[in-house]
Amino acid sequence: MTCALVIIDFQAGLVDSAPLPGDAVAVAGNINTLSSRARQAGVPVIFIQHENEKALRQGSPAWQLSAELQVERSDYRIDKRTPYSFLSTEIQTVIADAID
Repeated sequence: MTCALVIIDFQAGLVDSAPLPGDAVAVAGNINTLSSRARQAGVPVIFIQHENEKALRQGSPAWQLSAELQVERSDYRIDKRTPYSFLSTEIQTVIADAID
C-alpha cells in the first residue's frame, strides 16, 4: 500500500494566537512526530494551506504554516480556496507524482 501524510490548514492565522486554541501545542508536536516518521519511511509529507481574501491572504503572515511545525524542503505544499482539500487543487497530481 502506498500512502502520504497530509496536514491541512495548520496555519499561523488559525492556530498561532494568544491564547492558543485547544491543545494546539500538543497537536503541533504530534504533527512533527508523524512528519518525521513519514520522511524517514519515504512517505511524502503534504501541507495544505487555505487561502482567502480576508484573513488568510496568500503570502501574509496569517497564511504561513504555523511556526510550531517542522517543515522540510522536500515536503509538498498545496494551496486551496475552498474548505475541501480535493476540490480545485492539485493534490491528486502531487500525490501521484510523490508516490511514483
